[in-house]
Amino acid sequence: MSIVETRVSDEKVGHTPGPWRVLEWANEKKGYIAIVGPGKPESHICDVFPFGKRAEHQTLAEHTANARLISAAPDMLAALDRALEIIGDNLADQRTGDGWKTEEIRDAWLAGQAAVAKARGR
Repeated sequence: MSIVETRVSDEKVGHTPGPWRVLEWANEKKGYIAIVGPGKPESHICDVFPFGKRAEHQTLAEHTANARLISAAPDMLAALDRALEIIGDNLADQRTGDGWKTEEIRDAWLAGQAAVAKARGR
């Protein structure tokens, strides 16, 4: 998987390449849940539940679910990029002089494009 580039001022910055995984040692009172990337040592991505600082209004299950979602981000971005490429190629054949023949497909494609742009900071 390649590094996805985004723009921060005039400097190009890429996210840590995947795969990312959840690193966890926690119980209901203390512990940690972090997201790490590949490498030796592993690249620290973020803390979801920093050691001993679990928010009282969130359960350990919620922290774990959030961590799993974050760790899947590089894979989801790559899959969405590929799906949008395929859909875009196929939609080129679905256009008429007045626009899109299938509004639902167009709306889904536009939503996907917006999500990728958001992930890339655009």
